Amino acid sequence: MKFYSSSDLASASVKTVSEKKIAGLLADDQHYNLKTPLLFLLLFALIAIPRWYYVEHFAVSLPFWDQWDAEGDHLLRPWLEGTFKFQDLWLPHNEHRVLPTRLLTLLSYEISGHWNNLTEARINILLASSSPFLLILLVYKTGELKGIKWLMLPVILTGAVFPFVWENLLVGFQSQFYFLILFTVSALALSVWRPFKTVSFILIFILCVLSVFTMASGIMTPFAVASVYIFHAYLGKKQAKTILFISILLITALVGYLTIPPMPGHEIFKAHSVKELFTTFLLMESWPFKVRYWAALMLWIPTCIALPYLIHHKNFTRYDLLMAGCLLWSLLQAFATSYGRGHDLNSVTSRYADFLCIGLTANAWFALRLPILFYKRSGINFALTLVSILFFTVFFKGHFARRKDDIIDMQNRHKMGLIQIKNVSEYLRTGNQSTLQKPAFQIPYPDPVRLKQMLDNPALRSSLPTFNADETIPTQQSDLSHN
Repeated sequence: MKFYSSSDLASASVKTVSEKKIAGLLADDQHYNLKTPLLFLLLFALIAIPRWYYVEHFAVSLPFWDQWDAEGDHLLRPWLEGTFKFQDLWLPHNEHRVLPTRLLTLLSYEISGHWNNLTEARINILLASSSPFLLILLVYKTGELKGIKWLMLPVILTGAVFPFVWENLLVGFQSQFYFLILFTVSALALSVWRPFKTVSFILIFILCVLSVFTMASGIMTPFAVASVYIFHAYLGKKQAKTILFISILLITALVGYLTIPPMPGHEIFKAHSVKELFTTFLLMESWPFKVRYWAALMLWIPTCIALPYLIHHKNFTRYDLLMAGCLLWSLLQAFATSYGRGHDLNSVTSRYADFLCIGLTANAWFALRLPILFYKRSGINFALTLVSILFFTVFFKGHFARRKDDIIDMQNRHKMGLIQIKNVSEYLRTGNQSTLQKPAFQIPYPDPVRLKQMLDNPALRSSLPTFNADETIPTQQSDLSHN
């Protein structure tokens, strides 16, 4: 197989034009390049601004749920009390070791002076926008963004700006999802464009280790990157070095798996049978639709035709290979979620949608490639073009159909967040324990006794944010304390 770049095509076409035309082309290219940074700045803003809007309108400053343990009691409390140890950064949190998220929490605290979920969510906007922006940048740099492939822009932007991942958007602790996606896309890109450079592989290895320390399912990153190197081996590229790299990546994944902390209490959440596992997996792959298993078929038909064809003919472009790696990673994430959280799962939780979106983006790419691969066969090409059109009809319909419900979910979360602020601030003001004896989600932590203990800790109490008027709470920090 041979990878073709836009520079290769440009050098071939230059031979067919006059010197005058060459000068004109160079001038046009130079003029275009001057505008390129502005274009990408605009694209990044287009991704980030909707996320900023969601955060500003629906997030609240009070930490929520897992933040109280992983960030508050196990990180900020020892940090403020002077008992912090370096190993606290990778202490287990459920099945995970959220090292990058903990570092971001400390950074957020040092920047703002408060333990503020809203500050963390605002920082996440830049982090979350980086991965879709990187996917756009890479498809542009390969010269693939032309013809019908321009549809990749609305595909990536739709996945990036719609609020289907509202749980991750509104809670700063969910940065772990954004870190994992960014580490994975970056590692896959290096394995595609610079696979055999020593520096590149060192960076890939670091990104894979960071992925393992980001979430339990981070072990899927070295597996996905190893799949890219398996393609390289299939194509006969530097066999000895490729096998070495694959071995290192698989060992990294295995070590990561063996170090996942056991959680006996979580057995109940796992799929209880093969049927339940398979049903949940189909549900995941039907996303963005809700409990419509036929959608999985519609969304996967183009890939199931295009990808085997590319493998058989060894006719990959670099972006093909990147998308194949992203696709496998997303599938592995869906399978891990189906196994670990598959019991009685009736709908796809918002926080997992980011992972599924990566797979959908890859499916969209192969749907665009499908009619191009068979353009010389008019009869087959027409049928496959219809398949591709069907895919995009289902793709965009699914995203638009759930938009209203996602907005409603964010509004409800915001209202509940205000109730939580009211109850917590009332306890801080009066010390009345009954203000924490509320139904589920009316306080920001599931156990009111444990929440009281954390609120009574002087270090954590002093780290809490100043609730502003928009949150219908007194603005003076002194109003939120009691002796």
